[in-house]
Amino acid sequence: MKLFIQIVEISAPLVPLLQLILLQFVPCTPPFIFSMFPNCGEMKSKTNWIMVLGVHLFECWMCLNIILGCTVYILYLLCAGVICILFYFRIIENSISTMRDSIDKEKCIHLYRSIQILEKSFNSYPMNKVVPVMVFGVPGVEIITLFVSINFYHEIALPGFLVFPLIGLDTTLHNICVFSLASLVHNVSVKVLDALRQKTVPMILHGGRNRSIITRQLRACSVLKVKFGSNYIDRGTPLVIQNFCITQTMSLTLVKANKMSAEAIFNA
Repeated sequence: MKLFIQIVEISAPLVPLLQLILLQFVPCTPPFIFSMFPNCGEMKSKTNWIMVLGVHLFECWMCLNIILGCTVYILYLLCAGVICILFYFRIIENSISTMRDSIDKEKCIHLYRSIQILEKSFNSYPMNKVVPVMVFGVPGVEIITLFVSINFYHEIALPGFLVFPLIGLDTTLHNICVFSLASLVHNVSVKVLDALRQKTVPMILHGGRNRSIITRQLRACSVLKVKFGSNYIDRGTPLVIQNFCITQTMSLTLVKANKMSAEAIFNA
């Protein structure tokens, strides 16, 4: 995941730069500003090059702000927060593996409860703003780009068409990588709790008066998760999202094919 973040850090600013280079050679490429004018080629030849360059720089500046506004929250809030929680899980796994007595047990439970507090603080912002956009917005973009790439490849001229498969590839990688990373919080938390309970079973059996205390302490250690609204991301979320995207894309493709067949029959 660190490699994924580094790749995004490098590739995200390159998109506006590549856009600027593209507009210098093909300024009438949709959906940019000059493509909105019917006489784009003639207008460009009669317009001062400084004004043309200014319009292109403005479009690249807007693109840079949009990309950075999205990637900052995803990379440095969601991904970095998940990596931090997973790092603490690695520490507590080492502590559980070396647990010998009740003192070590108290340290492990205290550390897990501290991670619980961290998880509550972490979920307070992404739960309502970042993750819902990722869950509902990014798959929507993937469906649109896949649909256009499959059904309109012969109607959109190059190089404008290349935008759609590139965005589709980016959204697919995002859904697989980011959601898989977020699901590790739930998966590793279940694994840590199982290991902690197995280690404390002998203490519960021979705990005497402390048996109920140990049981309540373990019961208070709930499974951690990355939440969005009242739901959360688990190991099946990436597959569910990808299945939804592919299903909806195929449904839209079939609807378009049926519509074209009906029009052909009607015209015949």
